Amino acid sequence: MLDAAIALAERIGENSPIAVRMSRTLVREVGDLTEEQAWARNAELAVEVFSSGDAIEGATAFAEKRAPVWLSR
Repeated sequence: MLDAAIALAERIGENSPIAVRMSRTLVREVGDLTEEQAWARNAELAVEVFSSGDAIEGATAFAEKRAPVWLSR
């Protein structure tokens, strides 16, 4: 089980740091929100992710068939 957890953590770690951070934020907050509020909060956080340089880098890296070099930390 530990090996599976480490593999999952490594896979998550390959993603944009800002995307991971915003996902964690949503998971922490969603328990206190209604479904409507949770969707609204998701949209707010998504704006931050999609307006970041990482969004452009991710799409560019995908198009160029290479690993992304994330800009956020």
